[in-house]
Amino acid sequence: MTPPFLKKPFIRLCLTLLAIIVCSVSVYIYVRHSYTFAPSQNKVLIRKETWDASAEKRQWTLRIAAVGPEKAYAEFVEAYRNGPEISHIAMHLMGGLLYEALGISAIAVCDSSFGFACYHQYDLQAFAEHGIGAVTDIGNICYQRFGDDAAPCTHGIGHGLMEYFGPHRIVDALQTCSKLDIYPNTTDSCLSGVFMEYLVPVIYTDEGAEMSAQPLNSSKPYEFCEAAAVPDQFKTYCYHALPAWWWRGVKMEFAEITRLCLAAPSQHQQTCIIGMTYEILGSNKFDPAAAKKECAQLTTGEAQVWCLKGLAAFSNVTETIQPQ
Repeated sequence: MTPPFLKKPFIRLCLTLLAIIVCSVSVYIYVRHSYTFAPSQNKVLIRKETWDASAEKRQWTLRIAAVGPEKAYAEFVEAYRNGPEISHIAMHLMGGLLYEALGISAIAVCDSSFGFACYHQYDLQAFAEHGIGAVTDIGNICYQRFGDDAAPCTHGIGHGLMEYFGPHRIVDALQTCSKLDIYPNTTDSCLSGVFMEYLVPVIYTDEGAEMSAQPLNSSKPYEFCEAAAVPDQFKTYCYHALPAWWWRGVKMEFAEITRLCLAAPSQHQQTCIIGMTYEILGSNKFDPAAAKKECAQLTTGEAQVWCLKGLAAFSNVTETIQPQ
């Protein structure tokens, strides 16, 4: 027997609609939380010209909400292993999304994948919101998570400082890195991040991102580091950053970069070669074995040894690589 209150057509319709809504929401929640994201099944190379930053932002925002920042980040790294042309720029997007989700604690999720880009974008947004007063707080988070291996994390701080101060205040950015002196093995990587961001900045917007570069006077390749604008105490770190500029911005081959490093002032030659080592790693998809083979092809034995020394120094190289 139908209850009296169900005899009213309008009320019956409302209850029917409510039941449909409840069922729909239940299905949505189940699918959203049960769906297993399997980016490794996608073997299609992700190319810059087909990359849609807005669509990716929507997708990964939902994924972070569904499975949490740590799991979404791991899935993102796996997905972009097939996109070497765009992985660094794409990781800037993910770093920004993590910051939006977690605030200043988001740096504990980042790692050195795809050229430290997660750290870079995190720091850009952290300084924009909190100012440079956040440097020591971020440095503390880096050191608490990574201990003596905090260099990749604090390298990102250098990128953020350079973006915060702007290209006309590079000395201010360099001097602010000294606030990290209270943590071991952090200031040097912060300084190299400042120089890298100045020489080869990534310009990032909601519409996309691209890497730019300072112009090079080919007849004076060391002019920037030798300029009076770079105080003497920072010149070593400047020479460490030159290979990133020459490789990424100027598109030099490693043979030419090696020649320039070995022609630099003697006190900076080893630093320059070690700086090139990171670019060799990146060009070999961060495969230490492949990078080691490329080091062995450098023109002099001294350069080979310095290159191998650089491979052993980078914290994202998990195996111990000793000069032969």
